[in-house]
Amino acid sequence: MDNERRFSQCCCFLVKGETHNLKDMDCRKLFWFLFILTLEFGDLVLDWEFFYEISKTDEVNYELQTSILAFAVVGSVLFILIVANKIYLFCCNEYGNHEEENAYSFGLSILSTFIEDLPQIVLAIFVALTTKELVSPVQIAKSVYAIVEPCIQIVMNVVEIRNMKKQYKQNKGRIICKVIEIIISVIIVLCSITLLINLVKPLEHYINM
Repeated sequence: MDNERRFSQCCCFLVKGETHNLKDMDCRKLFWFLFILTLEFGDLVLDWEFFYEISKTDEVNYELQTSILAFAVVGSVLFILIVANKIYLFCCNEYGNHEEENAYSFGLSILSTFIEDLPQIVLAIFVALTTKELVSPVQIAKSVYAIVEPCIQIVMNVVEIRNMKKQYKQNKGRIICKVIEIIISVIIVLCSITLLINLVKPLEHYINM
């Protein structure tokens, strides 16, 4: 009930255009909120741009295109849920300026990594293996981004694990979730490197000309 009341108050502040809560927010928290939002949004844009580019070619079969579209839709839904949860935590938790991660945060983060980021990279590898030439520069951009973003996430998760040991008494479950996310991120980085290598190989012919 208290959470519902706080959420209602938060919504009222947003609708009425109140700004005094924003002034009280921790700038560091605001920066990380916007930073994570930018990372997630960039990933989402690349997913949809990737689907758009492969949908214009006959080299990628219909089943593969449909799979990429399906995971792009899943990614969009998860993006909305992650943003909504972050806004709720940022504005409405009982600790005021301090963002308290809840079970939804950990669950959504793992889901986003495991059922959206990882499958998209695997599908991108299939596209690279089944096409003779580079379909679009978006493929390279996506592979590079898929290396950089997980590396950033790994660093952030390591920092969060260290902070959890200081802030929470019962942190075993939280730490396990973060460790799982780190492992998946490492797998994504390795897959992305494989993807980038497969994308660059066809370009060697043009470079050597």
